[in-house]
Amino acid sequence: MLPFLMDHRPRASTNSGKSRHSHLSFLSIGTHCQEKHTLTPSTLPFRDDPFPFRLYSTSKLQRSDVRRGKPLFNDPKIEQTLTLASEAGDLPLDSTINPLLMDVSLHPPAQEDGPYTPTVATLPLLPIGERDSEEGEFQVLDVVGSGGMGVVVLAQQNTLRRQVAIKRPHPGKQDANRMQALVREGILTGKLEHPNIVPVHFLGRTEDGHPALVMKRISGTSWKDLIHDENHPGWSKIQGDRLGWHLRVLIQVSNAIEFAHSQGILHRDIKPGNVMLGDFGEVYLLDWGIGLQLNQDGSVTPPSFAGTPSYMAPEMLGGTLSPQTDIYLLGATLHEILTGKTRHAGDSIQEVIWQAKHSKPYDYPSHIPLELAALCNRATALTPDTRFPNVAAFREAIEIHLEHRSAISLADTAQSRLQELEAKVEQGWVTITTEERLQLHEIATECRFALREALKRWPEYANARDQLRQCTELMVQIELNLGNISSAELLLAELDEIPEHWNERLSQLRAEQESNSLAKERLQTIEHNLDQRVGSTRRSWLMAVLASLIVMTATVYSLLVGKIFVTTPQGAFGTGLALVVMSAIIAYFYRGVLLQTELNRNLTSIYFAGCTGVILSRSIAFFVPTSLAATFMVDMIVMGMGFAIATLTVEPKLFLSPIIFFAGIVATAIWPSWSYFIVIVASVFGILWISVVWQKIERGYTTQGSVSKQPSQSN
Repeated sequence: MLPFLMDHRPRASTNSGKSRHSHLSFLSIGTHCQEKHTLTPSTLPFRDDPFPFRLYSTSKLQRSDVRRGKPLFNDPKIEQTLTLASEAGDLPLDSTINPLLMDVSLHPPAQEDGPYTPTVATLPLLPIGERDSEEGEFQVLDVVGSGGMGVVVLAQQNTLRRQVAIKRPHPGKQDANRMQALVREGILTGKLEHPNIVPVHFLGRTEDGHPALVMKRISGTSWKDLIHDENHPGWSKIQGDRLGWHLRVLIQVSNAIEFAHSQGILHRDIKPGNVMLGDFGEVYLLDWGIGLQLNQDGSVTPPSFAGTPSYMAPEMLGGTLSPQTDIYLLGATLHEILTGKTRHAGDSIQEVIWQAKHSKPYDYPSHIPLELAALCNRATALTPDTRFPNVAAFREAIEIHLEHRSAISLADTAQSRLQELEAKVEQGWVTITTEERLQLHEIATECRFALREALKRWPEYANARDQLRQCTELMVQIELNLGNISSAELLLAELDEIPEHWNERLSQLRAEQESNSLAKERLQTIEHNLDQRVGSTRRSWLMAVLASLIVMTATVYSLLVGKIFVTTPQGAFGTGLALVVMSAIIAYFYRGVLLQTELNRNLTSIYFAGCTGVILSRSIAFFVPTSLAATFMVDMIVMGMGFAIATLTVEPKLFLSPIIFFAGIVATAIWPSWSYFIVIVASVFGILWISVVWQKIERGYTTQGSVSKQPSQSN
């Protein structure tokens, strides 16, 4: 946690009171040139400078590089600035080089801004009381940091009752260059009022004539720490996709840079180490100390090098800088996010500068998204014209990738469901339970929904499109295995191209289903023809009518002849013929019901066959002398046999009807004189029993919930 604003440049390592002889080197780089010239500390000025880098003349090395035909630097001042040495030994390649911090005698005050920068003496007085002092608007509480640019203290602003950070020059290192550099930083940062840039509250001078910069007090974590430490405590507040989170931080940094460019200011030192992440999601881009004011044409040519070697753009080695320079630095920051390494990595300053000068496209490993790899290489292209035209385009490219990234996440989720489907298909189901089929469709629906949503967010996402096709093909295969042609055809309609083997499979299934359909239709026809429910109510009603006709015929005959019983063959024939004619008339009007099914046709045939037998037996009585009792016994034998056949072939419950007729035969044999009455009674009750049976059959099916499939025909 860093509860302060501070410059993150390293301090020199010193041993006070001891003389130390360290070897320091001039460094220059060519394709095949590395030369070192050793000096002792006694020959080097300003050993006590808290910023360890020094400027030395190396024209000899520059000339050597030119003679080889491959000059490294385009400007001698750039070469001079980058010829660095450190009393501590190795040069920190990820530290900021700021020529404005050099001593006046070695490097005169730089005027890189163009516009007038006020001197310290012209600044308003800033009343600062030291610790435990009640004087002044600002009361120093503690020293919280120290860097190359100065010392940062935590102070209490009394009127507003808030804590602020105040940046002042190092005590004892308050030369004109450093003081003017702090003034310059304050003016430059003060122009930039943006949520991702630390606000400047006040720029003034203390009573002892030194500049002081009052800024917002911020606390948080360096972005660089989170990038390089997977176990950093700061990650506990961040859930989900870490790369996605880094990209969203980079978007906020890009917002700050885009705003700065709109104000004509170039940062020149964008890197994760200069980004502070607040405790509540804030993102601040720090260290505007080496920023430049752009000319009206949007470019600037600095008099010397300033920046961080491990991130620098090629034109920073000597040339005109522009907003594309900051875009390069944003790309270098993205590179560090993706790889965990700086864009220009090496064991020496020679290697780093050589990499920066050539800026070759980086070959990213396979686990890096191709879209991000291409984006990063474009931002860090060698020539500014081939980079993004502005920061907005760079930011939008990242935002588009984030949308694509969500599409990739959806496709990854769908992939697991797709694997489940593949496992199900490998089982080779031919039959499946309803529950299992619902489970399959649930898996497929989730998979297809995720992939369609991914394609909605990224229409050109080929992987999601391939997965969606694969999912559809798996479902087609499942439906074909189950014989569901219509479902398979609906799924196939979603494919751009249908494989030929599936067309063949569909044709085969259609032929099989057509054959099965014909067999099923025949079976259904048989079942329909033998279904007693079809026309059962009408049959019951017709039987009751027939019984009534028998009684009515006998009654009409008695009224016409004045006798209760039939006593002549002519009377027997006439009553029988009348009954048959009336039955035929009724059958004609109800032929739709009686001929509807094979069962009804058979029953109708049995009835009229019996009627024919009765008429024939009664006709014989005209030619062969026989008693009426015998004639009526033959009638009951014929009718009884007909109903016996119906009982055996149609419905066993009709058994009582043939019994009634055979009982009538016995009764006629015992009481021949009552034969006409007996045959009438047997016919009426035998037929009524059939009517009752048909009605019970219909009610029984209705009670069990097995209502006829054709109720209009069964009623």
